[in-house]
Amino acid sequence: MPLFEVSDDPNDSPVWRRESRAFSGLKSALLGALCGGVIVVVVGFTLGGWVTSDFADDRARDEAARQVIATKAAFCVGRLLDEPDWKRLLLDIHGMQSFARPMQIARAGWATMPGTKTPDKVVAAHCADAVNRIVVGGSAAAGYLPGGTTIGDAGQAN
Repeated sequence: MPLFEVSDDPNDSPVWRRESRAFSGLKSALLGALCGGVIVVVVGFTLGGWVTSDFADDRARDEAARQVIATKAAFCVGRLLDEPDWKRLLLDIHGMQSFARPMQIARAGWATMPGTKTPDKVVAAHCADAVNRIVVGGSAAAGYLPGGTTIGDAGQAN
């Protein structure tokens, strides 16, 4: 009895071909599921806003640092507004060149946080930006100023 019988009948195919045809639907389904999964992951990470946990942690740390600086800058502005001649100080600081404002705020001690001995340069820069917004913002910045007082666009105390 021979190991292989060759038949001339086209309907008589080897066993491996018959099994291959039986699993062709399953192979197509698995390949489609795999490709679909890859597409979902790629689209999710590029367009869907999905992020890895490391990226989310970095973003959270950055946002927390920004919020701490913003809080310290608000404290700095509050210390400036506690001065008896705060209107003149606001206008004086606003009248300086932009690079000199943080240095003046640091020298005055408003950017020195409680428990520290040296002023925070980053806080001083954000404080200077806030002072500039108060002066330029006029009545929009009244919430920052004592008693709702405003500083006009022309730099005059109202």
